[in-house]
Amino acid sequence: MSDSKPEDVLFAQKALELKITTPQAISVSLKLQQHLRQLGRHVSLSDCLMQNKHVNNSQVDIVRSALSWQSQSRQSQAVTQPFSSQHTVLKDKFLHYHVLQELGRGGMGAVYKVYDPRSERPVALKILLSSGGRSEIGRFLQEAKTLAKLDHPNIVKVYEVGDHDNLYYTMEYLVGHDLSFYTESQNHLSPNVVADIFCQIANAVHGIHEEGIVHRDIKPANIVLTKDNHPKLMDFGLIKKKQSDRQFSCSGQVIGTAYYMSPEQINGQKIGKRSDIYSIGATMYEVLTGTLPFYSPVYATVAYKITKEDPLPPRSINPQIPTELEAICLQCLQKNPYKRYNDAKSLEQDLRNFLRGDIVSARRYTKLAAAQTIIRRNKLLVSSVCTIFLVIVAAIILYISMYKQYSQTLLRQKQNALSAAKKAFTTLYSIYEINGALKENVQLIQQLNDVFRELEKLDIMTDLEKHIDVLMLYGIVCSETEELRSKGIEIYDKIIEKRPRYAKAYTNRGLIYQKMKDYKRAIRDYNEAIKINNDYKAFTNRGYIYLNQNNYELAERDFDKAISLNADNGKAYGNKGILYRRQKKYQRALECYAKAIELSPISSNLYSNRGLLHEEMRNFSAAMKDYKSAILHNPKYYGVYCNRGKLYARLGQQESAKEDYLHALKLNPDFYQVHNNLGMVYMKQNNYSKALFHIKKAIELHPKHSNAYANLGVLYQKQGKNKQAIAAWRKAISLGSEHKRVLESYIRSASKH
Repeated sequence: MSDSKPEDVLFAQKALELKITTPQAISVSLKLQQHLRQLGRHVSLSDCLMQNKHVNNSQVDIVRSALSWQSQSRQSQAVTQPFSSQHTVLKDKFLHYHVLQELGRGGMGAVYKVYDPRSERPVALKILLSSGGRSEIGRFLQEAKTLAKLDHPNIVKVYEVGDHDNLYYTMEYLVGHDLSFYTESQNHLSPNVVADIFCQIANAVHGIHEEGIVHRDIKPANIVLTKDNHPKLMDFGLIKKKQSDRQFSCSGQVIGTAYYMSPEQINGQKIGKRSDIYSIGATMYEVLTGTLPFYSPVYATVAYKITKEDPLPPRSINPQIPTELEAICLQCLQKNPYKRYNDAKSLEQDLRNFLRGDIVSARRYTKLAAAQTIIRRNKLLVSSVCTIFLVIVAAIILYISMYKQYSQTLLRQKQNALSAAKKAFTTLYSIYEINGALKENVQLIQQLNDVFRELEKLDIMTDLEKHIDVLMLYGIVCSETEELRSKGIEIYDKIIEKRPRYAKAYTNRGLIYQKMKDYKRAIRDYNEAIKINNDYKAFTNRGYIYLNQNNYELAERDFDKAISLNADNGKAYGNKGILYRRQKKYQRALECYAKAIELSPISSNLYSNRGLLHEEMRNFSAAMKDYKSAILHNPKYYGVYCNRGKLYARLGQQESAKEDYLHALKLNPDFYQVHNNLGMVYMKQNNYSKALFHIKKAIELHPKHSNAYANLGVLYQKQGKNKQAIAAWRKAISLGSEHKRVLESYIRSASKH
């Protein structure tokens, strides 16, 4: 390697040190590198190793991270004496672990991403400061070893525990976000997804309680949602002193985790498993609402609120939270430990009941129950409030009597109401523009539709139609409702008449034409939007039309252009995933879906489409996981029940398939594909009468559905009705069935009998 570049020499040395490759592989790759240089191509040694398939991308990243850390540690003059929090960095090696990067640090020590050559994988290494005496160190080692024995899918796996100048342990390295990431408004998870996460976490907490361990530090930062949406509980409260649990400075400034502590933990009382249940509730509350149950920058105030006050009902902050889930969360947050769930298993069961649509044991929050609690705690205060309330009621009565006498006041109040309505609609339209959340929320679309109809009955829409944002929102609502799409076209015609250079109006009208399968007009509108303002949504939608016309080159060009105009365009990445799937470029498709879901983590369509991709790749478990995620994000998305039902049927699980198909029909009784598929399930179960009903229903809903006629022929043949079977198969062929040759062979066989 005398003539090699220094960076190639360092890479080779580190790769060999990490045992990621062999000297023979290095030698072969050096020869390839030398040959390519002679051809005028200058490539790195790592590229040659990958080209020869001696290493993969992740292994190259590990070597580069190790080299980067080695450089940092040498520059920082890392010490060899026992580790402590004052030292800036750890040396490039700790025991047999090779340090790749520092993940975080605090008063207890630091966490590093390291490479373990023995297991040939990256792991997380946590090194703790020497804190406490022998009893505390003994307890840490005992609890850590107990955790290492646990094998639970929702608990981070502890691999090794030891004492090397300082206590340390290694655990699995997780790729994903902790739940604090999802408390931000732009990253909120749907209530069903939150319930599913905490159902799994409750099961994990029950597991550690069974081993006699109390976590003591459950909070959003200690629950990681991996990149495949799998929650993991981590960072157990090992070797913690009571005073350090509060994590406040002497000045009273919050610097830690008291927000999630139970009242008994705040009061310094003995804590048990019900304290962990409170912390689960506080964490769930924040993830559901984006807000802490109790907040203050001063510890004394937080401690007072946790022990004396009740949190705001979650639905008062986020009305989308179901009442049952709110009840579960608030039961976890009861001040009295014995009014919480008895154990984490009971909490898990209630969350499972909620997800299944069954009755939950938690008592629903009501204003009456809240009032009763306040009255019990504050009798004097309630007396004063009642007096004030009577005064307010008297004032309102006086105001109404005066209000009726003045028509000018009535007009002013109407204008104020119109102004408030305009602001509300503008805000909703802005939300749609940011993330398109309205599009998949069927219930919200229906509610908005009802609101607009009521406004039209009251003759108020005439005033609101002066505002473009209100009209744009109304058009979106109409576009999502099949019978109102013509109305949506009229609305966008009005907008374009007022503002002929408004690109978004052309894009939205084009989308309605696209849904009506009028592709010529849709493309015309998209072209106009692109001409006016290079609208990225127009490129995305036009590309999807090209995709469905099998014009893959034009489709890919439009998707790439849309992404170049808006790098956060999850829909364009999702459409590229569909494109690559049809072209059998599965790895590219997976990469596109991963990016799309990263940008739009609550889109049920993306999970469903990726499920179809996994199914095509015969990765059935991954497909099932994606279909489950799609349903969690949107339980009323009937298409995904159809997809999962087909997979169940493919795997021979006919009862599960039937259950999904029936649920899909409950959501959409006119879903002809599901009627056809359900007919096939009944046929396999020899229930011919129900099979006939559903297959004929599919034909009634879609008279040109060739597959339904083909299946009808099979059903008739099973019943010995060969003439009807032949007629059905001939009809399927006349409709252009892709199974023409098979059906012709069926006809020949049936004709002989």
